[in-house]
Amino acid sequence: AAYLNLPMFKSLTLPAFPFSIGMTTLSLLLVFRTNTAYSRWNEARTLWGGIVNTCRTINRQSNSMFPDTPEGKALQEQLANQVACFPKALRCFLRGAEDEENFRKDAIELLGKESAVAIMASKNRPTFVCNMITATVQRAGINPADRMRMDESTSKLVDYLGACERIFRSPIPLVYTRHTSRFLSAFMGLLPFALYPAMGDSWNHWTTVPATALLATFLFGIEELGIQIEEPFGILPLESLADNSIGAVVMDMQRAQDEGEFAISDFSV
Repeated sequence: AAYLNLPMFKSLTLPAFPFSIGMTTLSLLLVFRTNTAYSRWNEARTLWGGIVNTCRTINRQSNSMFPDTPEGKALQEQLANQVACFPKALRCFLRGAEDEENFRKDAIELLGKESAVAIMASKNRPTFVCNMITATVQRAGINPADRMRMDESTSKLVDYLGACERIFRSPIPLVYTRHTSRFLSAFMGLLPFALYPAMGDSWNHWTTVPATALLATFLFGIEELGIQIEEPFGILPLESLADNSIGAVVMDMQRAQDEGEFAISDFSV
């Protein structure tokens, strides 16, 4: 086979040593970038796990602490609906305008049209729902010690809300992302000129192209991974957590309580 001589590439070749040093720096920058993004995702995942457990705890407490009267049963059901509404309100806050209509329908279904209108008009809907939970607990007239325990659980929801809001309103600085992108683009743009002499054993140095493409795929993939997970509320399954892990479980607990499945007589020998 004929050898295609390309003298222009010979004159544009670069030494490989600067790239050996630069690869270490680039690797560290990508690692720090990805670790920072992953820590945000992991914290968001942990916070929503706490929200799931706390919502279940509040409903369990109401089932055991609210008075066993028609009024108490009505307040239990009302509280269960409010607890199921909290993660949906938080999801709407984190997802933004795209979730407005879905949350409006959920709020009307759970709390009624009047309460839904009040929630939609509030500036911080999850906090509004927490206030509704506190007001329902107060109306139940339970023992002060029990009310304090339920208030502690509600306060945990407010803490989780604040932590989610901190992550949501404090993104990774844009200059960090831009600097990483510029560094990586410049590195990959010049890398073929450093690989060209090293690929002299292949016909016409053709392996320079697949080698560069393979490195670009992995390095740009790592950068894209960091960009995707730095905004965790866009990739976490918030719908499933709000509807299944919290809403469905809370309603099942309330339905079981109403049907008397946990009555002591059911477990008598």
